[in-house]
Amino acid sequence: LILVLIEISFFGNVMRRMRESGEATLAAHEASFSSIEMIRPLSFLISIAIFSSMAFIPTMMNRIYEPLFSLPKNVVLGLPIAAEMFFGGGGILIASNLLDKAGWKKMLYTGFLVLGAGLVISGLADRALVLVIARSVAGFGSGFILMGLRCFVNTAPDFQARTQFYAQLNSGTIAGLNVGVIIGALLADNYGYATVFFLMVIIIALSYLFCLKFIKGRAQKDMTVIAKSASISTLRFFFDRK
Repeated sequence: LILVLIEISFFGNVMRRMRESGEATLAAHEASFSSIEMIRPLSFLISIAIFSSMAFIPTMMNRIYEPLFSLPKNVVLGLPIAAEMFFGGGGILIASNLLDKAGWKKMLYTGFLVLGAGLVISGLADRALVLVIARSVAGFGSGFILMGLRCFVNTAPDFQARTQFYAQLNSGTIAGLNVGVIIGALLADNYGYATVFFLMVIIIALSYLFCLKFIKGRAQKDMTVIAKSASISTLRFFFDRK
Protein backbone atom coordinates (compact mmCIF):
# COMPACT_ATOMS: atom_id res chain seq x y z
CA LEU A 1 0.00 0.00 0.00
CA ILE A 2 2.84 2.38 0.86
CA LEU A 3 4.51 1.74 -2.50
CA VAL A 4 1.25 2.37 -4.34
CA LEU A 5 0.73 5.65 -2.48
CA ILE A 6 4.29 6.74 -3.25
CA GLU A 7 3.83 6.05 -6.97
CA ILE A 8 0.47 7.85 -7.02
CA SER A 9 2.07 10.83 -5.30
CA PHE A 10 4.93 10.88 -7.82
CA PHE A 11 2.50 10.69 -10.73
CA GLY A 12 0.49 13.56 -9.25
CA ASN A 13 3.62 15.71 -9.01
CA VAL A 14 4.53 15.00 -12.63
CA MET A 15 0.99 15.86 -13.75
CA ARG A 16 1.18 19.13 -11.84
CA ARG A 17 4.46 20.06 -13.54
CA MET A 18 2.97 19.19 -16.92
CA ARG A 19 -0.01 21.46 -16.29
CA GLU A 20 2.24 24.27 -15.13
CA SER A 21 4.46 23.98 -18.19
CA GLY A 22 1.43 24.48 -20.43
CA GLU A 23 0.06 22.47 -23.33
CA ALA A 24 1.85 24.61 -25.88
CA THR A 25 5.23 23.85 -24.35
CA LEU A 26 4.54 20.12 -24.30
CA ALA A 27 3.46 20.14 -27.93
CA ALA A 28 6.57 22.02 -28.98
CA HIS A 29 9.00 19.67 -27.21
CA GLU A 30 8.10 16.09 -27.99
CA ALA A 31 11.06 14.69 -26.05
CA SER A 32 10.61 17.10 -23.15
CA PHE A 33 11.62 16.29 -19.62
CA SER A 34 7.98 16.13 -18.55
CA SER A 35 7.33 13.41 -21.10
CA ILE A 36 10.26 11.24 -20.04
CA GLU A 37 9.40 11.70 -16.38
CA MET A 38 6.35 9.54 -17.10
CA ILE A 39 8.78 6.60 -17.35
CA ARG A 40 8.36 5.85 -13.63
CA PRO A 41 4.55 5.41 -13.50
CA LEU A 42 4.68 3.58 -16.84
CA SER A 43 7.34 1.12 -15.63
CA PHE A 44 5.33 0.70 -12.41
CA LEU A 45 2.22 -0.36 -14.34
CA ILE A 46 4.11 -2.66 -16.68
CA SER A 47 6.05 -4.33 -13.86
CA ILE A 48 2.82 -5.14 -12.03
CA ALA A 49 1.61 -6.98 -15.13
CA ILE A 50 4.92 -8.78 -15.71
CA PHE A 51 5.63 -9.95 -12.15
CA SER A 52 2.13 -10.55 -10.75
CA SER A 53 2.31 -14.28 -11.51
CA MET A 54 5.78 -14.94 -10.10
CA ALA A 55 4.44 -15.88 -6.66
CA PHE A 56 2.10 -18.64 -7.80
CA ILE A 57 3.41 -20.02 -11.10
CA PRO A 58 5.10 -23.05 -9.44
CA THR A 59 1.88 -23.78 -7.50
CA MET A 60 -0.17 -23.49 -10.67
CA MET A 61 2.28 -25.75 -12.46
CA ASN A 62 1.97 -28.29 -9.66
CA ARG A 63 -1.80 -28.46 -10.15
CA ILE A 64 -1.55 -29.20 -13.87
CA TYR A 65 1.68 -31.18 -13.62
CA GLU A 66 2.50 -33.78 -16.23
CA PRO A 67 5.91 -35.35 -17.01
CA LEU A 68 7.89 -33.36 -19.56
CA PHE A 69 11.03 -34.42 -21.44
CA SER A 70 11.87 -37.05 -18.77
CA LEU A 71 12.79 -34.28 -16.35
CA PRO A 72 12.40 -34.56 -12.55
CA LYS A 73 9.21 -33.06 -11.15
CA ASN A 74 11.02 -30.29 -9.30
CA VAL A 75 12.68 -29.19 -12.54
CA VAL A 76 9.38 -29.28 -14.44
CA LEU A 77 7.72 -27.08 -11.79
CA GLY A 78 10.37 -24.44 -12.40
CA LEU A 79 10.24 -24.61 -16.20
CA PRO A 80 7.67 -21.81 -16.77
CA ILE A 81 9.70 -19.20 -14.89
CA ALA A 82 12.98 -20.47 -16.38
CA ALA A 83 11.49 -20.29 -19.90
CA GLU A 84 10.15 -16.80 -19.23
CA MET A 85 13.56 -15.54 -18.13
CA PHE A 86 15.34 -17.24 -21.04
CA PHE A 87 13.03 -15.88 -23.71
CA GLY A 88 13.02 -12.50 -21.98
CA GLY A 89 16.76 -12.33 -22.56
CA GLY A 90 16.26 -13.45 -26.15
CA GLY A 91 13.65 -10.75 -26.65
CA ILE A 92 16.08 -8.11 -25.41
CA LEU A 93 18.79 -9.29 -27.83
CA ILE A 94 16.42 -9.34 -30.82
CA ALA A 95 14.89 -5.97 -29.93
CA SER A 96 18.33 -4.38 -29.65
CA ASN A 97 19.12 -5.48 -33.22
CA LEU A 98 15.80 -4.17 -34.56
CA LEU A 99 15.86 -0.78 -32.85
CA ASP A 100 17.64 1.13 -35.58
CA LYS A 101 14.98 0.00 -38.08
CA ALA A 102 11.81 0.02 -36.00
CA GLY A 103 12.48 2.50 -33.21
CA TRP A 104 11.79 2.22 -29.50
CA LYS A 105 8.07 2.96 -29.73
CA LYS A 106 7.34 0.06 -32.09
CA MET A 107 9.42 -2.22 -29.88
CA LEU A 108 7.40 -1.13 -26.86
CA TYR A 109 4.03 -1.61 -28.56
CA THR A 110 5.08 -4.96 -30.02
CA GLY A 111 6.09 -6.02 -26.52
CA PHE A 112 2.65 -5.03 -25.22
CA LEU A 113 0.98 -7.18 -27.86
CA VAL A 114 3.21 -10.23 -27.33
CA LEU A 115 3.05 -10.00 -23.53
CA GLY A 116 -0.72 -9.66 -23.68
CA ALA A 117 -0.94 -12.77 -25.85
CA GLY A 118 1.25 -14.68 -23.40
CA LEU A 119 -0.96 -13.63 -20.49
CA VAL A 120 -4.12 -14.73 -22.28
CA ILE A 121 -2.62 -18.12 -23.15
CA SER A 122 -1.42 -18.46 -19.54
CA GLY A 123 -4.94 -17.85 -18.27
CA LEU A 124 -6.32 -20.51 -20.61
CA ALA A 125 -3.55 -23.06 -19.99
CA ASP A 126 -4.73 -26.42 -18.69
CA ARG A 127 -1.60 -28.42 -19.48
CA ALA A 128 1.95 -28.07 -18.26
CA LEU A 129 3.51 -27.71 -21.71
CA VAL A 130 0.98 -25.04 -22.69
CA LEU A 131 1.88 -23.03 -19.60
CA VAL A 132 5.60 -23.28 -20.39
CA ILE A 133 4.95 -22.02 -23.92
CA ALA A 134 2.69 -19.25 -22.63
CA ARG A 135 5.31 -17.99 -20.20
CA SER A 136 7.92 -18.14 -22.97
CA VAL A 137 5.73 -15.87 -25.10
CA ALA A 138 5.17 -13.54 -22.17
CA GLY A 139 8.90 -13.40 -21.45
CA PHE A 140 9.68 -12.59 -25.08
CA GLY A 141 7.23 -9.69 -24.97
CA SER A 142 8.69 -8.48 -21.67
CA GLY A 143 12.14 -8.35 -23.29
CA PHE A 144 10.84 -6.08 -26.04
CA ILE A 145 9.16 -3.85 -23.47
CA LEU A 146 12.24 -3.52 -21.28
CA MET A 147 14.41 -2.61 -24.25
CA GLY A 148 11.84 -0.09 -25.49
CA LEU A 149 11.67 1.61 -22.08
CA ARG A 150 15.44 1.91 -21.81
CA CYS A 151 15.76 3.34 -25.29
CA PHE A 152 13.06 5.87 -24.48
CA VAL A 153 15.17 7.00 -21.52
CA ASN A 154 18.10 7.35 -23.93
CA THR A 155 16.22 10.12 -25.74
CA ALA A 156 16.98 12.42 -22.79
CA PRO A 157 19.20 15.31 -23.95
CA ASP A 158 22.26 14.74 -21.74
CA PHE A 159 24.01 12.24 -19.48
CA GLN A 160 22.79 13.80 -16.23
CA ALA A 161 19.16 13.65 -17.40
CA ARG A 162 19.54 10.04 -18.54
CA THR A 163 20.99 9.09 -15.17
CA GLN A 164 18.04 10.69 -13.41
CA PHE A 165 15.47 8.98 -15.61
CA TYR A 166 17.17 5.59 -15.37
CA ALA A 167 16.86 5.92 -11.60
CA GLN A 168 13.16 6.67 -12.02
CA LEU A 169 12.76 3.71 -14.38
CA ASN A 170 14.41 1.36 -11.88
CA SER A 171 12.37 2.78 -8.99
CA GLY A 172 9.11 2.21 -10.84
CA THR A 173 10.20 -1.30 -11.83
CA ILE A 174 11.14 -2.35 -8.30
CA ALA A 175 7.95 -0.89 -6.83
CA GLY A 176 5.85 -2.59 -9.52
CA LEU A 177 7.62 -5.90 -8.93
CA ASN A 178 6.81 -5.89 -5.22
CA VAL A 179 3.24 -4.67 -5.65
CA GLY A 180 2.62 -7.09 -8.52
CA VAL A 181 3.80 -10.15 -6.59
CA ILE A 182 1.62 -9.28 -3.58
CA ILE A 183 -1.47 -8.40 -5.61
CA GLY A 184 -1.04 -11.46 -7.81
CA ALA A 185 -0.77 -13.80 -4.83
CA LEU A 186 -3.82 -12.31 -3.10
CA LEU A 187 -5.97 -12.38 -6.22
CA ALA A 188 -4.91 -15.91 -7.11
CA ASP A 189 -5.75 -17.14 -3.64
CA ASN A 190 -9.24 -15.59 -3.68
CA TYR A 191 -10.26 -15.61 -7.35
CA GLY A 192 -8.07 -18.14 -9.13
CA TYR A 193 -5.01 -18.06 -11.36
CA ALA A 194 -6.82 -17.27 -14.61
CA THR A 195 -8.38 -14.14 -13.11
CA VAL A 196 -4.94 -12.73 -12.36
CA PHE A 197 -3.72 -13.24 -15.92
CA PHE A 198 -6.80 -11.66 -17.45
CA LEU A 199 -6.61 -8.68 -15.09
CA MET A 200 -2.99 -8.18 -16.08
CA VAL A 201 -4.07 -8.04 -19.72
CA ILE A 202 -6.20 -5.07 -18.70
CA ILE A 203 -3.16 -3.51 -17.00
CA ILE A 204 -1.19 -3.91 -20.24
CA ALA A 205 -4.02 -2.26 -22.18
CA LEU A 206 -3.98 0.62 -19.70
CA SER A 207 -0.21 0.91 -20.16
CA TYR A 208 -0.72 1.22 -23.91
CA LEU A 209 -3.34 3.95 -23.41
CA PHE A 210 -0.98 5.65 -20.96
CA CYS A 211 1.70 5.76 -23.68
CA LEU A 212 -0.70 7.22 -26.22
CA LYS A 213 -1.73 9.93 -23.77
CA PHE A 214 1.51 10.92 -22.08
CA ILE A 215 4.58 9.45 -23.80
CA LYS A 216 6.13 11.46 -26.59
CA GLY A 217 9.25 10.52 -28.51
CA ARG A 218 11.91 11.77 -30.85
CA ALA A 219 11.85 11.30 -34.56
CA GLN A 220 12.95 7.94 -35.92
CA LYS A 221 16.16 9.34 -37.39
CA ASP A 222 17.25 10.59 -33.96
CA MET A 223 16.61 7.19 -32.43
CA THR A 224 18.67 5.53 -35.15
CA VAL A 225 21.68 7.63 -34.19
CA ILE A 226 21.18 6.82 -30.51
CA ALA A 227 20.77 3.10 -31.16
CA LYS A 228 23.88 2.90 -33.33
CA SER A 229 25.99 4.85 -30.87
CA ALA A 230 24.86 2.67 -27.95
CA SER A 231 24.83 -0.73 -29.64
CA ILE A 232 27.50 -3.40 -29.18
CA SER A 233 28.13 -6.73 -30.79
CA THR A 234 26.90 -9.55 -28.55
CA LEU A 235 29.47 -11.98 -29.90
CA ARG A 236 32.24 -9.41 -29.49
CA PHE A 237 31.19 -8.83 -25.88
CA PHE A 238 31.58 -12.52 -25.01
CA PHE A 239 34.59 -13.49 -27.13
CA ASP A 240 36.75 -10.36 -27.53
CA ARG A 241 39.76 -10.74 -25.21
CA LYS A 242 40.76 -7.08 -25.36
